[in-house]
Amino acid sequence: MVISVKKISIVIPLYNSQDIIERVLDSLKNQTRIDLVKEIIIVNDGSKDNSEEVVLQYAKQNENLPIRVITKENGGVSTARNRGIAEATGEWVALEDSDDIWHPRKLELQWEYINKYSDIYAIGGNRDGELVKFGQQIDEGLYRMSCLDYLIKNWPHTSTLLIKKEVFDEVGVFDETMTHAEDGDLFMRIAYRYGLYYTYESLENCGDGKATFGESGLSRDIKKMHIGVNRMFKKAKRLKYINVVQYVLLVLYEKLKYWRRCLIVRSRK
Repeated sequence: MVISVKKISIVIPLYNSQDIIERVLDSLKNQTRIDLVKEIIIVNDGSKDNSEEVVLQYAKQNENLPIRVITKENGGVSTARNRGIAEATGEWVALEDSDDIWHPRKLELQWEYINKYSDIYAIGGNRDGELVKFGQQIDEGLYRMSCLDYLIKNWPHTSTLLIKKEVFDEVGVFDETMTHAEDGDLFMRIAYRYGLYYTYESLENCGDGKATFGESGLSRDIKKMHIGVNRMFKKAKRLKYINVVQYVLLVLYEKLKYWRRCLIVRSRK
């Protein structure tokens, strides 16, 4: 018998996602451990389409789901996520974007690892098409990223992260001055303080099957992403997370990745 514990607040920033947000919410409703979910906080960041109306209608049709909608003026994804985190009352905060689909056992698998390893304060997972094996292998299905590991390979993806709420009190929230790589900036701070864990098993379908960069969303502008990542490296050096040699090598490596992405995006045309 599964005992309902209601530990998790799910935070979803919403912006012009009327065509997919119902599928996103279905993926939450169909979680095998939906009993863990205390609230689903959807922060409408000034959508110009009917996204909020779609969510409100969905909530009316699914009254058993604890959906709460917050409406604010458009300020960017970080302002929306931070508002949701501030409003969250759960012991854990799950981050989810409004175009990413969770696999049904997403919360179940992560909760099993949280109960097995008491030093997990943040855990994500792989996603469809990207089964990463990087960092320290903890057991057959679990890896841990140090801060340096994370700066080399920005992983896991935001929509897979489940973070203990007290972590935000320790390391802060999303940097609202950053328009790109703002999630990486937060996750490197978490990795430095606590380590960042992820499951080898895929936990999400990202962006409704679109390419992970150069096609949609904030990752569409690969130049701005490149600038954001370099800003993250500078902050890591300033905070003494990395030394000067590591900083230089990371900058060079990022430049190579940027050139490669440029070639890939051009080849799609």
